[in-house]
Amino acid sequence: MSREQLSEKIEITSQKLELRRIVVVNFLYLISHSSNLSSQDLTRKLGLPQVHLYRLIHEFSDILEPKSVNIKTKKNLTKKIANYAKRMLLEIKINQNAIKEIINKYQKNRPKPDRNLDQFNATIATTVKRVAKLARNGDLAGKEIAFLGDDDLVSIGAALTHQCKKITVFEIDDRLSNLITQISQENNLNIEVVKQDLRQLIDKSYFGKYDLVFTDPPYTKEGINLFLNQAIKLIKKNFLGRIYLCYGNSDRAREREIEIQKLILDHNLIIKTKLNQFNKYYGAESIGSQSSLYILDWTPSTKTVNLKQEKIYTND
Repeated sequence: MSREQLSEKIEITSQKLELRRIVVVNFLYLISHSSNLSSQDLTRKLGLPQVHLYRLIHEFSDILEPKSVNIKTKKNLTKKIANYAKRMLLEIKINQNAIKEIINKYQKNRPKPDRNLDQFNATIATTVKRVAKLARNGDLAGKEIAFLGDDDLVSIGAALTHQCKKITVFEIDDRLSNLITQISQENNLNIEVVKQDLRQLIDKSYFGKYDLVFTDPPYTKEGINLFLNQAIKLIKKNFLGRIYLCYGNSDRAREREIEIQKLILDHNLIIKTKLNQFNKYYGAESIGSQSSLYILDWTPSTKTVNLKQEKIYTND
């Protein structure tokens, strides 16, 4: 099996079984680096229910030793698969300095945050940290990603890893659209930028096309709801669908965050992870210049929620 064939098989298996690519690669890494792993060992190490593990084993039965008590690769394929899996796992360690260098290069070109659009620039370290988190979660390699607004230039960082299949930025601010387009063209990043007021309907040709959506929306209940509604329309309707949502509030106003968490659950999204104080900003002192990063996973009952859109931005 060639490297190209193995890569294709990993992608097909990931989509077919609705498992993250990183899980499939970890499976290959484990069975090619040890010859004494039982199905119970693999279940524990991968965190997969047995039924999903057995389906994964079935998909790769052509590279496994038959009639073996333990799960291991055929001897003549072990070295090739081990090297390939190791290389794939190294991709999650992105070149953070390269991303910082490019964003720093264009720092003087970044427009002043528009408070009417609730813009606050995240620190460059935060932008890089977001990209690193996406990579570690297996949410970059081979993924189609949408950004709902991107004044923090996370799309640039993601594109600079050269791992994503497609990146689209939906942006209302022409100044940011022009900057992202400029950086993309000058660095051959192939980012698609779409002029979009998210209060208006997104072109339906984009619906259900993205593996994940990243957004740092206005921190009002109506703003969060609007951006979540649009994100839900964009993500693919399978167990790989994921939304990264930033939200912050003062620690003395915890009741506001309760409202947001209830709203997330009203959408029937799973709060997979909440990373407290993950994002740092220049300004935004009213929320301590920081916000949390929510990682939200799609479920078969995920839905949009209707709310009055009277106050999207805090200055409305």
